[in-house]
Amino acid sequence: MRTWRPNKTLFRRLEAEASPQAILATNTSSLKLEDIRNCLKQPERLVGIHFFNPVAQMPLVEVVHAQGTREDCLKAATGFVRDLDKLPLPVKSAPGFW
Repeated sequence: MRTWRPNKTLFRRLEAEASPQAILATNTSSLKLEDIRNCLKQPERLVGIHFFNPVAQMPLVEVVHAQGTREDCLKAATGFVRDLDKLPLPVKSAPGFW
């Protein structure tokens, strides 16, 4: 059985090409933010935005943060989820999240 690992090359490239103010986000429940963060120069910009299935029917969205995530990034991600007419649930990065 294959264990999923983050594509660190992709995240390093995204970080390099994005504006310094950009928030980096992942939509996954199977990758830990800590495993992605360790390849970034500014790991405090990374958040998780985890949608439940079926996305069109489920109002709850986990906004995942790890230790050291910038508060303004967490607030922006929460605002993004609200702008999608979803209910944000801030959670710590942990197995299974909420």
